Amino acid sequence: MNHDFFDTDNDENVLFDSDTSTENSEHVKKSQTILHEYQKKPSNIQSDSPYNFNDYLEIYERIYTFHTQGEHQKWQGLFDDIIKQSTTPYKLLYMFLDHTLSTTNNKKHRLIIPLIEQFKQIKNYDQNPHLDDTIKYNILSKICRRCIFSQLESIVDIFDLRSTDNRQLVIDFINEQIEQHQDIIFISQMTKILKLLEIDAIQFEKIVLPLILKLQWETIRFVVGDDKILQRKLLKTIDDLISTDETTVRQLFSQCLINTNTNFIDTRSVKRAARKLLKQYDFSLHEFPNLAAQEKLSFLKTLFVRKYLENKNGGGGGDDDGDDESWKEQITELIHDNHDLQVKLVDLFVDYTDIDSAVEWARFYNLEDFELSVQVKFRRQEILQDDITSQSYSLKSSTWLTKQSEDNIYKPTVLASDIVYIEVDSDVDSFLNRLECARCDVGSHLPFVGFDCETFMDPTQRTLNSQIVSIIQLASSILSRDQSLYGIFDMLALRLQFDMKTLAEFAQRLFCSHDFILLTYNYAGDTSFLIENYPSMSDALMQGTAVIDLFRVQQYICEHYPEVFPYHNVSANLKSRGLSELVRLCFGKPLDKSLQTSDWRKRPLKKSQLIYSVLDARVLVDIAMLIEERTRTLQISWSWSDFKGAPVTAIKVLPKHRICLAGTGPYVLAFDLTTNQQLLQEKILVDSVVHGFEARQIINDSSYIIVVFGQRTFSIIQWSSISPSVLKTIIPQTQCPSWIISALIVHLDPSTQLPTILFGTALNQIYRYNKSLELIQSLNYTTLYSSCLFHHTNETVIFAAGTVFGELFLYEQDSNNYFHEKTNVSDHNGAIFGITYYNNLLCTVGDDRTVKLYKFQDSLELLSSFFAHDARIWQSSLTSTNILTCGEDSSIRLWSHKSTGEILRSFSVHRCKSVWCMDILRGDDDDDDKSLIIISGWSDGGVRRYHLDDVPIDSHRTILLNKSLENDFPRNIIFFNTLIMIVYMNSGQLLKIDKDNTTLFYDGRNTLKNGYAKMSMSNDENEYLLAVGSLNGFVFIFDHNGIIKNQFQIETNKNNKILQILWLNNTSSSKLLVCIPDGIMFVYNISNQPAILEHRLEVLPEFEQRWPNTCLYLQQYNILLVGDRQGNILSYDLNNNLIYQKVERLHGINGTSSLDIDKNTNLIRSCGRDGYINIFSINNDQRQLIHQSTCTITSDITWLDRLIDNPSLVTCFTTNNFCLYTLDDQTKRRLMQVECGGGHRNHDFYLDKNFNAYFVYIRNKQVYLAEKNLMRILNESTCLSIIPPTHGTEIRCVKLFQSNNHFHMITGSEDTQIKLFTFQTEKFNSECEHISTLQSHLSAVCDIIVIDNLFFSCGARAQLFAWQMKNNIVIRTGYFMLHPLRRRHGGGGNINDETKKDNHDEDHGLDVRFTSVAAMSLAENGNYLLFVTGSDAILRVFRYTTVSNRFSLIQTCSHSEYCQLRVKVYSNSSIAFVSSTDGLLCAYDFSSLDSSSRSTTFKVHQSGINDFDIIEINQNNLLRLASVGDDGSVHVSSFDIKNWIWKREYSKDCIHQSPATGIRFLNSTSFISIGIDQRLKLWTIKNDEQVLELTKNYLVDIRDILSMDMIFCDKKREFTIVIVGAGVQTVQFDLTNCLFYS
Repeated sequence: MNHDFFDTDNDENVLFDSDTSTENSEHVKKSQTILHEYQKKPSNIQSDSPYNFNDYLEIYERIYTFHTQGEHQKWQGLFDDIIKQSTTPYKLLYMFLDHTLSTTNNKKHRLIIPLIEQFKQIKNYDQNPHLDDTIKYNILSKICRRCIFSQLESIVDIFDLRSTDNRQLVIDFINEQIEQHQDIIFISQMTKILKLLEIDAIQFEKIVLPLILKLQWETIRFVVGDDKILQRKLLKTIDDLISTDETTVRQLFSQCLINTNTNFIDTRSVKRAARKLLKQYDFSLHEFPNLAAQEKLSFLKTLFVRKYLENKNGGGGGDDDGDDESWKEQITELIHDNHDLQVKLVDLFVDYTDIDSAVEWARFYNLEDFELSVQVKFRRQEILQDDITSQSYSLKSSTWLTKQSEDNIYKPTVLASDIVYIEVDSDVDSFLNRLECARCDVGSHLPFVGFDCETFMDPTQRTLNSQIVSIIQLASSILSRDQSLYGIFDMLALRLQFDMKTLAEFAQRLFCSHDFILLTYNYAGDTSFLIENYPSMSDALMQGTAVIDLFRVQQYICEHYPEVFPYHNVSANLKSRGLSELVRLCFGKPLDKSLQTSDWRKRPLKKSQLIYSVLDARVLVDIAMLIEERTRTLQISWSWSDFKGAPVTAIKVLPKHRICLAGTGPYVLAFDLTTNQQLLQEKILVDSVVHGFEARQIINDSSYIIVVFGQRTFSIIQWSSISPSVLKTIIPQTQCPSWIISALIVHLDPSTQLPTILFGTALNQIYRYNKSLELIQSLNYTTLYSSCLFHHTNETVIFAAGTVFGELFLYEQDSNNYFHEKTNVSDHNGAIFGITYYNNLLCTVGDDRTVKLYKFQDSLELLSSFFAHDARIWQSSLTSTNILTCGEDSSIRLWSHKSTGEILRSFSVHRCKSVWCMDILRGDDDDDDKSLIIISGWSDGGVRRYHLDDVPIDSHRTILLNKSLENDFPRNIIFFNTLIMIVYMNSGQLLKIDKDNTTLFYDGRNTLKNGYAKMSMSNDENEYLLAVGSLNGFVFIFDHNGIIKNQFQIETNKNNKILQILWLNNTSSSKLLVCIPDGIMFVYNISNQPAILEHRLEVLPEFEQRWPNTCLYLQQYNILLVGDRQGNILSYDLNNNLIYQKVERLHGINGTSSLDIDKNTNLIRSCGRDGYINIFSINNDQRQLIHQSTCTITSDITWLDRLIDNPSLVTCFTTNNFCLYTLDDQTKRRLMQVECGGGHRNHDFYLDKNFNAYFVYIRNKQVYLAEKNLMRILNESTCLSIIPPTHGTEIRCVKLFQSNNHFHMITGSEDTQIKLFTFQTEKFNSECEHISTLQSHLSAVCDIIVIDNLFFSCGARAQLFAWQMKNNIVIRTGYFMLHPLRRRHGGGGNINDETKKDNHDEDHGLDVRFTSVAAMSLAENGNYLLFVTGSDAILRVFRYTTVSNRFSLIQTCSHSEYCQLRVKVYSNSSIAFVSSTDGLLCAYDFSSLDSSSRSTTFKVHQSGINDFDIIEINQNNLLRLASVGDDGSVHVSSFDIKNWIWKREYSKDCIHQSPATGIRFLNSTSFISIGIDQRLKLWTIKNDEQVLELTKNYLVDIRDILSMDMIFCDKKREFTIVIVGAGVQTVQFDLTNCLFYS
């Protein structure tokens, strides 16, 4: 067995520790051998031993001290003196560097660069150094390997490794490393620096091939550089690698000494990279036959599959024979005389069971029998025997060519008379004018225009990636006139008539129109084709402001609202993609694709081709109209605009006063970074979103002039430290003709304090504001996604512009204030989203996920380029040594300037969409990044701060052991209490370490020998005891003085080796769990002498490593929870010693690592080596675990080690590092990180009462201790916002209630989370505190209802949950799902108990969405009746019992075939009211549950009713209902309970400009309504006049409003209204003065 505790560290010499592995390396042993061989050689330097640094230790420490204190002259002078005095300065420098890298103090590693740079200045003192081979070898194997790239170049220069004398040594070293497959990236960098490939000193393939196999393309580009010879060699190597001839590949591997199975080559990734390299290096594809063959084969498959699909799914076209002939011509032209492709073509026919065609094509190409499959040979023999021969090849009718009837395809009627064929440039304008004028026929709604293009391939082209655009098709449908309009643009003809400007204008009118919405499918594919054919279209294509890609819409709907597609559950696979599949989802039939592969080169086009071509464009319009109708019917909030961004979109730090400004919507917020308090929130931009700030401090003043800009507006404000809670408006909101993306204050009038401002806009224009706005210059005609205006040398103004095509333009302003182009580069492969300038450094980030860092003086010099994020990168910030980036993957990441892709730090927020913006507050010393603070704006509305020095440790040192025995070394270590540690030595001795004093704790050379023992520390604060278990079955119990308090031996006839020993908590250090082989476990009571065996537990389940990792004793239930190496959690009933409950493989096969109880919530937590934390409650009566929720830390953490309570922390490991994280609901902060070699090393962690964290571990047979104080980090809030962040996505529901004299708010969101807040609202002091985050829903949370101390939630996936709240602690008590899923994590009511599924459930499919829930209490105490509406038009009635925590489905009802949206209950008479998407309100009588319920319906709205409210007019007699819906109308109705009659009272049509989503009664004669139009309206019913009157109208700030709730405060005589959607807003309504205020 390979047990963790058998692992040891056997490195003999730290000099050769590569620090890259947790295990011993063969490389270390070989390096030692080589070193000893070099040491045997005679050396001319005898005065200094290369490993004797003792004489210089004192000087070294003084140099280090001076350096850390910032006294640079002192350390530099001291270092200069010692180097100059040395007869061997190079050797001495090596010793300094070697000692620095060998120390475990990471702070000392910062000396590397200063030492190297200082040595450069004094290098001339030893012009002809003589270095022995030992030092040279160690430079390569030790120092160079550990250095970053800039240091590596300096060391190569200093030690003259480029010289001819040293060349052979370097070559031998590199070849040796290649043979051992060591550090190929380091070796490639070394080879590049020494230019060994250029002189053929190293075989090119040996360097490049391992990099290719590891897909290290950035490193490969660096190695190859601009050398055309190396570029050709690279492509030739790739060409050989993907060869179909395995002999060629094996020979290539043999030359490079690589022993790898060829099946492990990622051919797809290699070919994808090869395409990019071909384009980048500008080589012809025909030079590389294997690449060319692969491309042809790919295209052959594409043609073949398209033909198969079109014949399978569609039919006709009118000229099938002609189409087949055209298809065969393309195939013949493509294959030509390529024998491999000829064989592959025949195989493709066999794959699609068309054997006859395979025989015909085999005969056409004269293929031999041995080249054919068995089926083809057999069929060929049959034909020969029957003497059936054919004189010409043809595709015969067969299975795969059988066409379906037109009844089985979606083919809307298209009249040829409606098609306009445009082949003359003069006809283009007239047709586009007709499309643009169509807006007049549909009012404010922009018409839909479908777009598609047809392409063909020319096999004679030098590359096969390009498609030639034949035609562009447009389709529009004008409903008001029942008219369709189709246009076909013949691009083969028009391209000869259009010039570049005309093409650009055509594309601008088409893709950036303000008059219609352009619908596409797979816009990225169309864009790539069009740009390759017409580069001048690129600006408009990349901007694409009018474009909506239905491919993205399809993905979104399939994931979130599959019910929108009427046929999504009919033989559907929602993972299927493609326009034909989208058409099937919408209309039940696939799209006609019969002519997809017809010849689009030939002119004139046939009538069938013309009609077919516009179908793809026409069907996009049909799909969009269906989606609009379905979302409106299903009451799903829908907008064709791009999915909404995050609330916090701009951040700016005012460094002198440590103030941070944040932009969220039209508001500006200010925060004091010293006190972490929010100072103000004011609306600055009335109708625009804040996108940026520009600030300038007024000279000799404590005020700032601030430009706030967003979209096409800006405003100028002033902030002063004298009145920090006030913003003074200098210039109110001002309009700009173009979208503003950057600003710079170039001058500030000292007398008026009015600024002169330059603005950069998205159209690459410069505007100037000086009392008025004027356009001063239009630059290159292009579209920008980002720009930056900044002062460069001599206060010169530079305008840096990042285009949508990845181009970076720099314009310089001259003395006449005219901007001229200074330089430009095109290093990005997509739009540039952010540009940052700092101290002659320029950083760009973009759509291609890369970071580019440039040195900018007179020109741009690329310093580094690397992939940084998993999604788009929005912004970057620069320091003197590092780069910070933030992006769409919800993370902020720290990189070095010389980074090759290694993350130094990462900050992330759980379940948040994006980090949109950030800024940094630098310390007093700009070069010191330790004091740097990061301020960031997130999509959940949070403004968060992070310290860069949160993770680095305070100290990291080696603990010296006073070993009494020679060659003894530590094997295990544990904290006794506080900083006292017990070390188990290989000899069996136990050593006690107390404040660096090592004493003998126990001499176990006789009893604990054989090099193995398990140790466990009791956690009873009254008495600390240490338990030690040995290989021979002995257990020793020690007190803190090393006195044996008890000892005993496991009595068994079997192997009694102790595999694990654990203390039971809450037993006053009296009970001990011991495990021996075969999963046998005992519980001993050690309070007796000798110890008494109390329990022999049921053995652990069969597994290779059969012992527990952790245990938790629940004294109240007399249950012992055990987490084992198999990932199980086993609940042992100590009354009978049997397994009472088993949660199998909860944490995977790597094991459960920790179990504990959260003292704040009394919930049980488990974690494991799968990276997951699971939360459980326990049923008091049944004593069973109930699974509550599951969470993770970050995606890269897969080994969670130990849970810590108060504060809630978790220890974990990555490959080489120990980490300490917080367990906040939102932010998982990393507090500490230690490079220890990984979790398999023996280690322990301790946190004292003063929050001093200690981590001790064994490595290289030494004990290391890391220390960090966490007081500041834990006491400092990460989030600055007064209102805590809510959800990262749209909030669907909100409920307000009062409990224990406190107001509470519960929200449910698309992010599947439920959040609980407590709040109080005062006019001048509003407070909101986050209580808990609940995570159990698998999909969106749709509704919540609160009753007594319970609340119930429902949502998508037909899930219903019950929750109980006690003292602000919420636990999940019940769960129901129509179709229980077998989940990886067990627990949670009957979540996995399919046998208990109610028989009443007759639903099919997993797509039912519970849309609303209402509840009423029953006469029986602890029983509740729940009413749940569903998207399947069924109202379900459940009984919930708190005793059993079970839902029982007792009745189902339905009043229409449409989706039910909302349910509310009048409990006095047991009446449930239900609304649905057909505009009906239905009343159900549930006064008796024994029989079917009577019901009555009433047509209120023309479309879906989103919300309604009920108020009592006469008790148990008359009710009044107010409702709102998708039609924007408000209706008031009454319901006579006694006579069971509906009556319409008042109506107001279209009072909201968009769907209304919420309504609440204030009293019986007044109510409020809210809609997506952001208008909160107050209505008054005047019974005397019989009118409904609009009394107040209030504009709210959040968008996409989905729900509303309110609560009344008697004390203040006010209503508190909470509105949710894309954020949360609280509005107060003063009942006395009839006044809204926010």
